[in-house]
Amino acid sequence: MSVAEDFSGVAVRDQVSDYAVNPAGFTIHSAVHMSVPEANAVIHTHSDDGVAVSAQADGLLTAGATCADAFLRLYFLERACTMQVRALSGGVKLTMPNQGVPEKAADQGMFHKKHGIGKLAWPALLRTLDRVDPSYRD
Repeated sequence: MSVAEDFSGVAVRDQVSDYAVNPAGFTIHSAVHMSVPEANAVIHTHSDDGVAVSAQADGLLTAGATCADAFLRLYFLERACTMQVRALSGGVKLTMPNQGVPEKAADQGMFHKKHGIGKLAWPALLRTLDRVDPSYRD
């Protein structure tokens, strides 16, 4: 069961939840929801590599039109942070790509908002999870 609250922190469902709301998390998530109308899902984590790379060591935050979009954006962002931490910990001078290459790679990896990143990979991830441990559906 999820917890549903309006932007002032008041429950919007009559059903009782066993889950408490983290006030700091509510502040961060509600601010994103209020400022980005298409952000129906917001994920904020404090993984080791995400904190190491993030500004002010505050972790990673992604948003998306769906939970699938937000999750997959977080997955790719976390992978990028891990690669950066590993590359910088190697003790050798990094070879930087030519000017324009990072921008071209980023453009190639963009997903059109209409289709969303979640529609590409989320169904496959759910099929994998169904095979590995279908109990998540309970």
